[in-house]
Amino acid sequence: MCDKLRPFGSEVFDRETQTESAQARRDHIEYNRNMKQKDILIVFILLFIFVIAWTVSSFYRSAVSSTITEAIIQDIPPIEPTFDTKTINRLKEREKITPSFELGNPIVPQSSATEGGEIRP
Repeated sequence: MCDKLRPFGSEVFDRETQTESAQARRDHIEYNRNMKQKDILIVFILLFIFVIAWTVSSFYRSAVSSTITEAIIQDIPPIEPTFDTKTINRLKEREKITPSFELGNPIVPQSSATEGGEIRP
């Protein structure tokens, strides 16, 4: 009769009950960890399938739908695969000119103005 009428919060645990309780908590934590790993794995698998499906559908859509009409294809002349080697050689022989924004300190001639308004270098 005394065992049944314990005040609230004053639980009596023997060593066997504490061991079982600790083991149950460890089992519960391990179960939650495994479930979280399984949930994450399922999310990644579904995400991978979604990305693959999206990529395949994008490639298919771009292959099927063309923005160039037949009339435009006929109007565009094909590019000739020959090069004008004379012009390329002439470009290689050109004198190299350094642009003014790449000059270190450009030398600017000083000019002097006279009373008549003439500018002399």
